[in-house]
Amino acid sequence: MPASRQFIFYLFLAAIMTGGCVLPKRERIRAGENATPPMREGSVPPDGNILTIKRTDGIFGKMIHRDALTPLVAAVTKMDIFASSCTAFTIDETYDSPSAGNLRTITRFDASQSPADRVEIIIYNNAPPSDEFKALITRRMVEAYGEKTIMPRAWMKELEGNIKRGACHMEINENIFKYVFMTRHVINYSLSGFNIRGHFSHSKKRRVEYEVDTTTGNLVGYRIFFFDGKDIKDMSGSKLKLLEVVRTYNYISANVIPVSGSYRLRCQSPDADGRQVDRTLVRIIGDYKKVTCYDDRLRVDIGEGMIVDDGPK
Repeated sequence: MPASRQFIFYLFLAAIMTGGCVLPKRERIRAGENATPPMREGSVPPDGNILTIKRTDGIFGKMIHRDALTPLVAAVTKMDIFASSCTAFTIDETYDSPSAGNLRTITRFDASQSPADRVEIIIYNNAPPSDEFKALITRRMVEAYGEKTIMPRAWMKELEGNIKRGACHMEINENIFKYVFMTRHVINYSLSGFNIRGHFSHSKKRRVEYEVDTTTGNLVGYRIFFFDGKDIKDMSGSKLKLLEVVRTYNYISANVIPVSGSYRLRCQSPDADGRQVDRTLVRIIGDYKKVTCYDDRLRVDIGEGMIVDDGPK
């Protein structure tokens, strides 16, 4: 093998084995006086410039320099704050079901209400919900009251795993920073939908993408692509192969709470002829607002007591 090709081969092999973040070949900037210095917190590179990735030792191999990750870490930290906040919102869900065709469900959630009144079902699978179904949802909410339904720092824990155990590259398009991780470490995922929901772990090859808007510092896009797919079932028992999960968020200025968002699952299932057909579940989430948690509404400040009548004299 010629010396030049041998050098390129070992350089490519080292990039794969060390993990960390690598820029695409066409965007890579040579180290030197023309290279963009590592980005500091709060700074934004000039339009068209690509961040130079500086490698540093990590627990599991190599990862990109903390400075280059600053926008992503800050945005993901905001997502954990958002996930642990008490909010109210509306969900409009549509699902292309293999067994029942197009289904639509509309619900309203309000964390300021008691568990029995927290979820309002407006339409369930194209029809007004029955009294039995509303009673079932109420019972489930009451039974779940007090349980930890959101893992603390779930967004950050996933990001830490992607950094330490995956390889990635970074792209810059005007005010959007896009981080693309290639990884296969074990992680737990949750699917939230009325017709597709549940938990599963995954350890096969996948691509995870984050998009950060540098003008607000918010995460505006998140995507997972499962290369081999993940076998799941919908609530009717139909078998599906999950290929992709996509989330988007829309904000006003730099607020932690978005005003709207979307959640999309792309799956495949065989049709009558055995051909794989795309199936999607889409949730449009709107009217986000922060509310006072139900438990906080019940709290009262108790001052020093004063005895006004201690009984018969």
